[in-house]
Amino acid sequence: MQNRLIITLVLFLLGCAPRSVLFTGRHTENPIIIIPGIMGTQLVDPQTGNMVWGKMINLRAVDPHRALLDTALDGLELPTDRRPITANRDRLVPKSMLTEFEIINRIGEVKVYRELINTFSQCGLKPGDIEHCRQQENVFLFPYDWRRDLVETAQILADRIRQIQLLSGDPQQKVTIIAHSMGGLIAKYYLMYGDADVISGRTGDKIPEPTYAGAANVDRIFYLGTPHDGSMNALKSLNEGEYIMPFVTVSKWATFTMPSLYELIPLPQYQFFINDRNEAVELNLFRLGAWETNGFSIFSSSDWQDFQKECSLLYPHDGDERSRRLLTEFESFIEAALDRGFRFQTALQQLEPDRLSTERFIIAGTGEPTLSAGLVTGNRSLHEGGIRFVKHKFFRESYYFNSEGDGTVSLDQQLRHLPPEGHILTGSYLHKNIPSYPEVQQFIIEHLTPGTRTEKIRG
Repeated sequence: MQNRLIITLVLFLLGCAPRSVLFTGRHTENPIIIIPGIMGTQLVDPQTGNMVWGKMINLRAVDPHRALLDTALDGLELPTDRRPITANRDRLVPKSMLTEFEIINRIGEVKVYRELINTFSQCGLKPGDIEHCRQQENVFLFPYDWRRDLVETAQILADRIRQIQLLSGDPQQKVTIIAHSMGGLIAKYYLMYGDADVISGRTGDKIPEPTYAGAANVDRIFYLGTPHDGSMNALKSLNEGEYIMPFVTVSKWATFTMPSLYELIPLPQYQFFINDRNEAVELNLFRLGAWETNGFSIFSSSDWQDFQKECSLLYPHDGDERSRRLLTEFESFIEAALDRGFRFQTALQQLEPDRLSTERFIIAGTGEPTLSAGLVTGNRSLHEGGIRFVKHKFFRESYYFNSEGDGTVSLDQQLRHLPPEGHILTGSYLHKNIPSYPEVQQFIIEHLTPGTRTEKIRG
């Protein structure tokens, strides 16, 4: 009875989608590409046919250790033993953008991007598969492996745009990009550097100037809740895993293997830490030593002891030696991932707004408590887990320190990146649902086709 009540409450909270909007009028002349945010694409194991991400019942990253130790399993965690870290691949492949999230075999569904796609269909536009685009299609969904390196994903985006241009017969054909959350950073990198990898093989902050090669192919871009300066929530996910719903969390033992999360870490000037006396603490979590000293993520003593016990149970003859070897491997991986993340964020900070020809629009949420700082506790000895971001009560999370925003990205950060044109829409939008709000869809349509008339559906 208790479980049924919990499921009913979750379905009610997650299923309350805003009503859609009907649009009539002229269509956009340029093809549209929709780029989802982190976790916004289904991930499938082609060997078994299992959808590892996209159906709640199939989540394989709940067990914190087993998939890392048993290579026959394939959950959301990526390998960590290869260099460069971009060479760490598993079997999972992106299937399609997450238009809905099944909770338990269609008992309930959470609509993610379906409302936005429906709106374009109502407007007379035809969604299509960007990997196999056809001439009559003009809205393309861009699925990608959201765990992997964002430069790699920007290069895939560049290739897909070339395919659209080839299909149109016009090498100068421009596209419009609608990018949600982390998808905005992928698009931003593409605008600035095209398909060039400007961070591999470099050290520190030595990044070449942007060429704005991608901007030549994009007429306008809509940033929906994009963390332009990174997100403290990325640090939270690395330290505590990713909370999905009561009793379901993607473990930190999966999140720490994902290069994209390190590329979402804010640069030191945007990282904020406060002690229990409400005093600012200097801490640069791009340095491996800061992770180990503060027991951050997998380096907390209790988590590491649990991992060692799991090793001993699975491998009674060499469990201790195996765990020591894996510790060295994990340290090396994290250090390399932090270095690449620092250079990715540094590359994005080189944007000179006046040189960017693409028209930009920002859609920012307000009114939601948004993580702004981490709590550094008094106990900061080696492996003791001295950083906290959220407190838990009755299966709910709340932040120790928060500011105004959409629940993931602060409003202050969005305003720092207000384009010269001043195109911005703010409202009481929850980060994960931004594409679903009728006024957001209305704003996008009106700026795609000036003069388009809008009408809300009654119901």
